[in-house]
Amino acid sequence: LDTDWRGGPPPFAPPAAVGERAAGDRKPVDLADPAARRRLRAYIWADQPERLVRLDAAIGIALAQGTHVEAADAADWIAARVRPAAGAATVLFHSVFWTYLPKATAERIEALAEEIGRTATPEAPFAWLRMEPPPPGPTMDIRLTLWPGGEERLLAHAHPHAAWVEWLA
Repeated sequence: LDTDWRGGPPPFAPPAAVGERAAGDRKPVDLADPAARRRLRAYIWADQPERLVRLDAAIGIALAQGTHVEAADAADWIAARVRPAAGAATVLFHSVFWTYLPKATAERIEALAEEIGRTATPEAPFAWLRMEPPPPGPTMDIRLTLWPGGEERLLAHAHPHAAWVEWLA
């Protein structure tokens, strides 16, 4: 997905390879349904064609990879599905999601992340990566908490619609 990287690229070495993906949402959108794709496109403001390009690219990636989103409450899904695995980093990721959660659900997810993190080892690390708005800012913060250890880092600031990312390293 095309974006304007500011502050230099993130220092990824060695390159990351995704071994497995899983996703959950209370009401998943069936991207194989043309009507559902049109509805998603309708939510984008007509004067923002660059967002349509990014959405179409994201839909194309999801369809090409056969991404399946399970219907589930976020906290229940995390409790049932997220576990560190030997030989790989397990990453829990979300973006522009936290604001919409009931307080009790957000607190449960935080507690689950800590609990899952306590089971992480150097051979089976766990990362909680998120892009969420900091109060009251108009931009997004990209934060990473990594276990073992539970160290939290502010990695970047980002435009709410991914037009740019400012790497802070």
